Parts: sequence; C-alpha cells; structure tokens
Amino acid sequence: MNDLKQVGFDASLDHQSLVELSEKLENTKKEVESLNTKLKSYHDLTPNFYSAKVKIEETKLELNKVDRLLSEKMDALGCVSPEVNLLK
Repeated sequence: MNDLKQVGFDASLDHQSLVELSEKLENTKKEVESLNTKLKSYHDLTPNFYSAKVKIEETKLELNKVDRLLSEKMDALGCVSPEVNLLK
C-alpha cells in the first residue's frame, strides 16, 4: 500500500469506495427520477390562484351542460332519471 501512496494513489479511489459511490449515485438517480415524475404532475396547474378558480368554474359549467344533455337524452328515451345534482 505504501508503494501506491508513493505514486499518488488516493484511498477514496479503491474498489470498495467506488462501489459505494456507484450505489449512492444510483439511489440518487432513482430519487431524482421519482421527484421529476411528481413535479411533472404539477405542470398542468395554472400558476395563478384566480386563474385556477376560473378554470374550476368553467369545468363546473361544462359538467352542468353535460348533465343537462344527458338528462335530455334519457328523457327522450323515456328513462326515469333521479334529480340529483352533485355540485350542490
């Protein structure tokens, strides 16, 4: 080992140390990948609170429209539909 130190060998570069560093690197890569996946799920969100509220209201209006259309279609077919509004 003294011969290695004389030629500039660094103990942090021995096989065991490199294996441990490699394992840490793999674990870190997996963690970053997991965090990136979680982050991507937030990219569709609007950054502005008021814009988000507007988007929610637009979606509620669209849902009401679809609900009315469904009720009309069911009435046209003679189906009995309960009058349930999930938004109230």
